[in-house]
Amino acid sequence: MTVIDDRPGQLGQRTAAETDALTALADRLSGDVMPARAREAASALYGEVTRAYARILAGVPEIVADQRRRVRAAGRALVASGGSLDVAADHLGQLAAHLVNYLATRRPDVLPALVNAGNLVLRDLLAATGDQVASRDRAWLACEVVRQLVAGGEIPPGVERDLAASYDILVLRPTDELMRHRLVGLLDTFEHPTILGAPVDRGAVLLIPASPGHQVEQVVDHLAAKLGSKPWCAKTHRTRDLIASGYDEAADILTLAMSSGRQPGLFCLDDFLIEYAVLRQSSVTDSLVAIVKPLLANEMLRSTLAALIEFDFNRNQAAQALFIHRSTLDYRTRRIEEITGYSPTSGRGGQVLSAAMTASAVASALDGSVRSSSAIDEPGSFAYGKGVLR
Repeated sequence: MTVIDDRPGQLGQRTAAETDALTALADRLSGDVMPARAREAASALYGEVTRAYARILAGVPEIVADQRRRVRAAGRALVASGGSLDVAADHLGQLAAHLVNYLATRRPDVLPALVNAGNLVLRDLLAATGDQVASRDRAWLACEVVRQLVAGGEIPPGVERDLAASYDILVLRPTDELMRHRLVGLLDTFEHPTILGAPVDRGAVLLIPASPGHQVEQVVDHLAAKLGSKPWCAKTHRTRDLIASGYDEAADILTLAMSSGRQPGLFCLDDFLIEYAVLRQSSVTDSLVAIVKPLLANEMLRSTLAALIEFDFNRNQAAQALFIHRSTLDYRTRRIEEITGYSPTSGRGGQVLSAAMTASAVASALDGSVRSSSAIDEPGSFAYGKGVLR
């Protein structure tokens, strides 16, 4: 409940009734505010305004500077919590109208002071939140531009002239949900306003103008410093009209990095040239998955092959990582060859098995993602980047 806690000690009975009625109206209006998380801030704002009116009803001729400061602070809190400035202004208008109608025949002497206070309150609210609203509108527009560009849609009118001719496209995937929320909050903190960002499926995408003043590595380092660690990142480059294909490619690279067990960091197509080319052919992908499918049921052999791949088929390092003797590893590699038909100790066998393990991991990731089945079945499509934009 909005409580008026600074009434003068000896308010008359009529003044008390007026302020109580105003408090009840403020409580009802704040309860209607959406979203629900903004109601507490709305209650605080309406309470400050109600207290200002109550002081005038009690004989204080004007709203004081400290009250105006509190109104501005409450207004900023309302906007920050997602509340609507238009709704707040309408509610404050209802509070003022309620008082004016009630006092028109009962206490006309206080009407000029109340009207003046109402004008000051509304002016302070608009002044305090104007910069925030403008900033939020700019952030929304930038987000909408990015969404349209990566989806291959039409950008809002009048925006094209402000866009760069080409962009480095950076797709990011945090290591956990908490980091994702923090990442989304950082999208509008870059010093360069020409860097555009938007949250996308389980991560974010940044469009960085291709120029000497904008380095992808510097942006990644900036984010890592703010987040406390690096997310998985993939970069591509495209002219403005081809950003959608660049986003898909970067998202596919990111999936390859995560599916192949890489540690978080920055990756590009050169890191996965063979895997990327192979996995864009669905028939080849199916054949590769079939090679290792019988192996995946045996956790011991699966982890052995994964260790060999991680250490570039260096058997001594793989054995140390698995805490087994080298002879035990050699026995397991023979079993892997018997099951798959490919030897991890040969160059070609290692290459095929590595691609097969990546294909299997990517296929599992694709099964869990939101995408159209036709996008995967068509030749030349890998399309993990077709994830749903948020």
